Amino acid sequence: ESDNEYSEGDVLAIGGDKEVTLYEEGMKLAGVVSLYPAFQMNDSYKTRNWPFLALKGRVPVKINGQATKGDSIIANKNGKAVAISEITTMSEFSRLIGIALESGSNIIEVKI
Repeated sequence: ESDNEYSEGDVLAIGGDKEVTLYEEGMKLAGVVSLYPAFQMNDSYKTRNWPFLALKGRVPVKINGQATKGDSIIANKNGKAVAISEITTMSEFSRLIGIALESGSNIIEVKI
């Protein structure tokens, strides 16, 4: 359950008034909002307004700045991720979402 309505590609974290909230620096990564999940866990009338979080697969992810295909995509701030060329710290590893499947900005497809 989320504390607000979120859109495709939003990066969410554990926390807030409910189970998940918009990711901010220092929070524990929960996942990325997917509008078209292949498998929908906990799908019922009671949960119909809950966001689906992508745990594996290909999903659009909102990013700050620019990404190059093959970059590591890590949770950043304001519910977005950021691209880095390589993981060099445990902090970066703990925020890893996946690998950029395309170059671009704003929202890109990522392999989680």
